[in-house]
Amino acid sequence: MTLAKSPRYPIIDTVRGVAILAMMAYHFGFDLSMQGYIVQDLNHSLPWLVARSLILSTFLLVSGFSLALAQHHTAPLHAAKQRWLRLGRIAGCAFLVSVGSYFMFPESWIFFGVLHFIVLATMLCWFLARHEKWLLPLAFVSLGLGLLYQSATFNQPMLQWLGMMTFKPITEDYVPMLPWLGLIFIGLRLGLWASPNKLKETLAKGKLVKETLAKEKLAKWPLTITPPNTLKPVGFLGRHSLAVYMLHQPILLGLLSAYGAIFR
Repeated sequence: MTLAKSPRYPIIDTVRGVAILAMMAYHFGFDLSMQGYIVQDLNHSLPWLVARSLILSTFLLVSGFSLALAQHHTAPLHAAKQRWLRLGRIAGCAFLVSVGSYFMFPESWIFFGVLHFIVLATMLCWFLARHEKWLLPLAFVSLGLGLLYQSATFNQPMLQWLGMMTFKPITEDYVPMLPWLGLIFIGLRLGLWASPNKLKETLAKGKLVKETLAKEKLAKWPLTITPPNTLKPVGFLGRHSLAVYMLHQPILLGLLSAYGAIFR
């Protein structure tokens, strides 16, 4: 039995692609700093910290939005298979990131980075998508706790993945559940609201009864916007974001190492 694929929305792929490009630029700055080409303190410099937060926020909002769209486009059996296959790929990549970072940075290896976060957040979103009214309250609670509350209790190694620590752990990538769950919940809620199938359900209930008006609404729905052709390469990156995430750092580091060997 083949899996029914969810339709792609070019506008979503393009937004995700922009976030991927920004992430690549950020990581290139990290690589330049690590190899001594520039002098920057990425862990404490405000512009770098703001840039990281904006990039991660965009990516998580789009991730939550995409999870919502996937809920509405496949039969339950197909959807379940797609979900677990996708989650398995992400979990496998998270494991590879941890192993690879341990060999590169044994004192600051990645034990709970963005991929580890997405694995757990995705499973929570599968459950909470059926309880839409709780998503925004839970999002604000997650943001509030993660940003405003700290306790030494969460400094213990086994609890650091939750967040709310009194210090940032020594790791190359740290995306704790709080406050970042708040953003993926907001993305999920927006995606549930914006889904074309959701609009069709509303139309079918009689809130918009004229067929011509219904077609006009669907035609103008934001998800149907097609970006210009010049942005197709960006959309391509967005469609293959996991592969790009896994491959871009080895490529960048390899190019920098080759450059250093030749010109230094």
